[in-house]
Amino acid sequence: MRKTLISRYYDAYEEVRIAIDGQVKKRAIELANEIIDNWDNKPKFVASLFVTRDKISLYVEPTGPNAKSWDWTSRGTKPRLITAGTRLMGGRKNKLLFKRNHTPKTTPGPTWGGSGKSSGPWVSKRTVKHPGTKARKFEEWIGKQIKADFRKEIEGAFRRGMRKAG
Repeated sequence: MRKTLISRYYDAYEEVRIAIDGQVKKRAIELANEIIDNWDNKPKFVASLFVTRDKISLYVEPTGPNAKSWDWTSRGTKPRLITAGTRLMGGRKNKLLFKRNHTPKTTPGPTWGGSGKSSGPWVSKRTVKHPGTKARKFEEWIGKQIKADFRKEIEGAFRRGMRKAG
């Protein structure tokens, strides 16, 4: 009996891994890439499956030199002071130069695909009080989009795994 239960567990686990590694993982990465379609500095994405006794999770994470842009945009940032002379986009600056008005490519909701414009007069300052970035919550949106497929694949995988050992 115990041997059969262990065998069924491993068969079900393997079926879940195969199912999620296939279409669900691919779809989650496709959704992440849709979000950044018009970004200039795009991160790459990897998806990782974690299975524990009481939980099955799929995480989509940005990688590469532009991963922090995703994190800052998706999770938001706190208001902060930005001072010239700090490292910005690969170099040191004596003054910060920017246009006064900015419309982001993404907004909370989530919506994305906007033009991301800067307008108004150029401003040059040594220190700026950045208001922070409101979280776009991309991961939550991706999770909602794949939830039904995720469940369907897991249920089917368990059924296949149980039949194998039966």
